[in-house]
Amino acid sequence: LIKNNPYRIIGLLVGATAAEQKRQLTRLKHYIDAEQEPEDDFSFPALGHLQRTIENVTEASSSLNLDSDKISAALFWFYNGNPITDDPAFEALKDGDTDTAISIWRKLAYDSEDDSYNEITKRNSSAFHNLSTLYLQEYGIDEDTLHLKLLFLESDFSNELKNKATDENFKISKKELQLLFLNSLTEEKDFETSDLIESISNIEFSAKEDFLKSFVQKPFEQI
Repeated sequence: LIKNNPYRIIGLLVGATAAEQKRQLTRLKHYIDAEQEPEDDFSFPALGHLQRTIENVTEASSSLNLDSDKISAALFWFYNGNPITDDPAFEALKDGDTDTAISIWRKLAYDSEDDSYNEITKRNSSAFHNLSTLYLQEYGIDEDTLHLKLLFLESDFSNELKNKATDENFKISKKELQLLFLNSLTEEKDFETSDLIESISNIEFSAKEDFLKSFVQKPFEQI
């Protein structure tokens, strides 16, 4: 979901324009043909090894043609919602410095006195989303990681991610975004579903009842 995210393979942030994507594809293919590593893109080597080929770059680009696929990938990638703070965090990730990126986003997402979550605002909303994505890759599923993401998806600012990733006519509700995020995690082999259920047990969000109900129904239907 993250390590092999289509946005990562192409080396772009969520919200890149079609023209930017086309230029990046051409650039990547030149580097691959020359058997060189692309420089200064948003693939963030600190997240793990990434093997790029003409085939998987082309496939990643094709998988971002539909708005439904774009939003699915966007839920597990990074976007720039506040250039003042996100740009330095992205530069740190490019340099392999995950600690600095985490520090930048934590200062926005958490209260410095009691480590509680700050209220989500336009200024810090991308920090909740980006930090959760980074935590998910670094540490896997836990309550804090999921709470950050679900707080973001429960907020009105989740619409900014949707608008960056998709056409303005594409419609998806907060509840649908939350279900898409959680259902994607249940299909990911690297994550234990039991950890997911345990982690969300103390988190309140609008899609919780629907998700748990659908999760329980699947085994019953199989029986």
